[in-house]
Amino acid sequence: MSSSKILFTVGLGTAPCNHHNQTCQGPNGTIFTASDNNVSFDMPTTALLQSHRVYSPEFSSPFNYKGNPPNCSMVSIGTKLVVLLYSTSVELVMQDTSILGAESHPLHLHGFNFFVVGQRFGNFDSNKDPQNFNLVDLIEVNTIGVPSGGH
Repeated sequence: MSSSKILFTVGLGTAPCNHHNQTCQGPNGTIFTASDNNVSFDMPTTALLQSHRVYSPEFSSPFNYKGNPPNCSMVSIGTKLVVLLYSTSVELVMQDTSILGAESHPLHLHGFNFFVVGQRFGNFDSNKDPQNFNLVDLIEVNTIGVPSGGH
Protein backbone atom coordinates (compact mmCIF):
# COMPACT_ATOMS: atom_id res chain seq x y z
CA MET A 1 0.00 0.00 0.00
CA SER A 2 1.40 3.38 -0.95
CA SER A 3 1.57 6.28 1.46
CA SER A 4 1.71 8.90 -1.31
CA LYS A 5 -0.28 8.90 -4.56
CA ILE A 6 0.94 11.12 -7.38
CA LEU A 7 -0.38 11.64 -10.92
CA PHE A 8 2.13 13.15 -13.33
CA THR A 9 1.25 14.07 -16.88
CA VAL A 10 3.89 13.81 -19.59
CA GLY A 11 3.72 15.24 -23.05
CA LEU A 12 4.86 17.70 -25.64
CA GLY A 13 3.95 21.34 -25.50
CA THR A 14 5.16 24.67 -26.79
CA ALA A 15 7.08 27.43 -25.05
CA PRO A 16 8.22 30.91 -26.02
CA CYS A 17 11.45 30.90 -28.00
CA ASN A 18 14.25 33.11 -26.70
CA HIS A 19 16.30 32.63 -29.90
CA HIS A 20 19.44 31.85 -27.86
CA ASN A 21 20.75 28.60 -29.37
CA GLN A 22 17.19 27.56 -30.28
CA THR A 23 15.43 26.93 -33.54
CA CYS A 24 11.95 28.39 -33.25
CA GLN A 25 10.08 25.91 -35.42
CA GLY A 26 6.92 25.52 -33.33
CA PRO A 27 3.62 27.28 -34.03
CA ASN A 28 3.85 31.09 -34.00
CA GLY A 29 7.63 31.09 -33.46
CA THR A 30 7.58 28.87 -30.36
CA ILE A 31 9.69 25.82 -29.54
CA PHE A 32 8.49 22.28 -28.91
CA THR A 33 9.37 21.03 -25.44
CA ALA A 34 8.69 18.00 -23.28
CA SER A 35 6.91 18.58 -19.98
CA ASP A 36 5.74 16.96 -16.76
CA ASN A 37 2.51 18.45 -15.37
CA ASN A 38 2.83 21.11 -18.08
CA VAL A 39 6.20 22.31 -16.73
CA SER A 40 9.34 21.94 -18.83
CA PHE A 41 12.42 21.32 -16.70
CA ASP A 42 14.87 24.20 -16.34
CA MET A 43 18.35 22.98 -15.37
CA PRO A 44 19.23 24.67 -12.06
CA THR A 45 22.62 26.24 -11.46
CA THR A 46 22.77 24.72 -7.95
CA ALA A 47 22.27 21.02 -7.17
CA LEU A 48 18.77 20.23 -5.92
CA LEU A 49 20.06 18.60 -2.74
CA GLN A 50 21.94 21.82 -1.95
CA SER A 51 18.86 23.98 -2.58
CA HIS A 52 16.59 23.09 0.31
CA ARG A 53 13.36 25.19 0.13
CA VAL A 54 14.56 27.12 -2.92
CA TYR A 55 12.35 25.54 -5.59
CA SER A 56 8.55 25.45 -5.85
CA PRO A 57 7.00 22.51 -4.00
CA GLU A 58 3.72 22.58 -5.94
CA PHE A 59 4.98 20.42 -8.82
CA SER A 60 2.26 17.85 -8.41
CA SER A 61 -0.44 20.52 -8.76
CA PRO A 62 -3.18 19.27 -11.06
CA PHE A 63 -3.32 20.58 -14.60
CA ASN A 64 -6.24 20.09 -16.99
CA TYR A 65 -4.59 17.90 -19.61
CA LYS A 66 -8.03 17.07 -20.99
CA GLY A 67 -8.58 20.71 -22.01
CA ASN A 68 -8.70 21.76 -25.64
CA PRO A 69 -5.51 22.98 -27.32
CA PRO A 70 -4.22 25.62 -27.73
CA ASN A 71 -5.34 26.63 -24.22
CA CYS A 72 -3.24 23.96 -22.54
CA SER A 73 -0.45 23.54 -25.11
CA MET A 74 1.80 26.31 -23.73
CA VAL A 75 4.04 24.99 -20.97
CA SER A 76 5.79 26.93 -18.26
CA ILE A 77 9.54 26.61 -17.73
CA GLY A 78 10.75 25.90 -14.22
CA THR A 79 12.45 23.75 -11.63
CA LYS A 80 9.80 22.11 -9.48
CA LEU A 81 9.89 19.03 -7.31
CA VAL A 82 7.96 16.80 -4.97
CA VAL A 83 9.35 16.52 -1.46
CA LEU A 84 8.90 13.10 0.13
CA LEU A 85 9.76 11.93 3.60
CA TYR A 86 12.43 9.24 3.85
CA SER A 87 11.09 5.72 3.12
CA THR A 88 7.78 6.99 1.71
CA SER A 89 6.23 4.45 -0.63
CA VAL A 90 4.82 6.13 -3.73
CA GLU A 91 2.12 5.17 -6.20
CA LEU A 92 3.08 7.12 -9.31
CA VAL A 93 0.81 7.28 -12.34
CA MET A 94 2.37 8.69 -15.51
CA GLN A 95 -0.35 9.87 -17.94
CA ASP A 96 0.38 10.82 -21.56
CA THR A 97 -1.40 14.08 -22.38
CA SER A 98 -1.55 13.72 -26.18
CA ILE A 99 -1.92 17.51 -26.37
CA LEU A 100 0.26 17.92 -29.47
CA GLY A 101 0.00 14.27 -30.46
CA ALA A 102 0.17 10.91 -28.74
CA GLU A 103 3.64 9.52 -28.20
CA SER A 104 5.44 7.07 -25.96
CA HIS A 105 7.53 8.64 -23.18
CA PRO A 106 10.37 6.72 -21.50
CA LEU A 107 10.60 6.99 -17.72
CA HIS A 108 13.83 6.25 -15.86
CA LEU A 109 14.43 6.88 -12.16
CA HIS A 110 18.19 7.26 -11.80
CA GLY A 111 19.53 4.78 -9.26
CA PHE A 112 16.14 3.25 -8.48
CA ASN A 113 14.16 0.21 -9.52
CA PHE A 114 10.38 0.27 -9.32
CA PHE A 115 7.45 -2.06 -9.79
CA VAL A 116 4.98 -1.74 -12.65
CA VAL A 117 1.50 -2.72 -11.48
CA GLY A 118 -0.42 -1.69 -14.59
CA GLN A 119 -0.43 -0.04 -18.00
CA ARG A 120 -3.24 0.72 -20.41
CA PHE A 121 -4.44 3.11 -23.07
CA GLY A 122 -6.75 6.00 -22.26
CA ASN A 123 -6.98 8.34 -19.28
CA PHE A 124 -6.31 7.02 -15.79
CA ASP A 125 -9.46 6.53 -13.73
CA SER A 126 -8.59 6.58 -10.02
CA ASN A 127 -11.83 4.76 -9.17
CA LYS A 128 -11.65 1.94 -11.74
CA ASP A 129 -8.01 1.37 -12.76
CA PRO A 130 -6.57 0.42 -9.33
CA GLN A 131 -8.97 -2.55 -9.27
CA ASN A 132 -6.97 -4.01 -12.18
CA PHE A 133 -3.49 -3.45 -10.69
CA ASN A 134 -1.28 -6.55 -10.67
CA LEU A 135 -0.22 -6.72 -7.02
CA VAL A 136 0.69 -10.42 -7.11
CA ASP A 137 3.22 -10.98 -9.92
CA LEU A 138 5.02 -7.62 -9.95
CA ILE A 139 7.44 -6.59 -12.68
CA GLU A 140 10.57 -4.81 -11.39
CA VAL A 141 12.25 -2.41 -13.84
CA ASN A 142 14.35 0.76 -13.90
CA THR A 143 12.98 2.11 -17.20
CA ILE A 144 9.54 1.94 -18.78
CA GLY A 145 7.64 3.61 -21.61
CA VAL A 146 4.45 5.52 -20.85
CA PRO A 147 2.09 4.23 -23.57
CA SER A 148 0.98 6.60 -26.32
CA GLY A 149 -2.32 8.09 -25.22
CA GLY A 150 -2.28 6.01 -22.05
CA HIS A 151 -0.82 5.56 -18.60
